[in-house]
Amino acid sequence: MNPRVEPEYLLTFAEAARRLAVSLRQFRRLVDSGKIPVARVSERAPRIRASDLGAYVNGVMVGSKS
Repeated sequence: MNPRVEPEYLLTFAEAARRLAVSLRQFRRLVDSGKIPVARVSERAPRIRASDLGAYVNGVMVGSKS
């Protein structure tokens, strides 16, 4: 029996930056520093997995409580 797997939702850099409420430049710094991984659809179309963005947000929220 094969469970149905939902496809991963991919965001453009601009969409991900808007979700974090940061500038595109600031978002690129997060990606360049390795804090948010990139899913390479093609060389010209890097994308961010919605789950990776959520994991980053959750990590920042947990880190800010201590």
